[in-house]
Amino acid sequence: MATSWFLKHHDWRRQLSESARQEADREAEALRLITGQILLAADTPGGFLYLVDAGRLRLSRFDAQGREVVRAILEEGDLLVDETRPDGAEGGGYAEALEDARILRLPLGRLDELAGAASGDFQKALDRARREGEDRYGAV
Repeated sequence: MATSWFLKHHDWRRQLSESARQEADREAEALRLITGQILLAADTPGGFLYLVDAGRLRLSRFDAQGREVVRAILEEGDLLVDETRPDGAEGGGYAEALEDARILRLPLGRLDELAGAASGDFQKALDRARREGEDRYGAV
């Protein structure tokens, strides 16, 4: 089962109340990447939502023959979710900055907390978004 998936132009913020949206914006860690820098690799801890705030990332994985397979070019507004992995499991893909980029990172668990009373609805929306991402674009 894939541990990373992405959605093009998915506004996850609309699932939150205005106050939760402001709190998420305050709590999100802003990561600045330079061209060629790796954001996500096999040994990167999972459990985060990444929002491309500026710049572009190449999202890739390697096939069984060791060849790189580019899954997507992520741009401003695109969403990457790297779920928590079981102990010892590695992710299947990596993300590399194609140009200088700004990425907002928020723990998935914290995002669920911010959804508050709407948490069940929020989780359903994320699950639906995940299925859409896998169906339409494939998992990493």
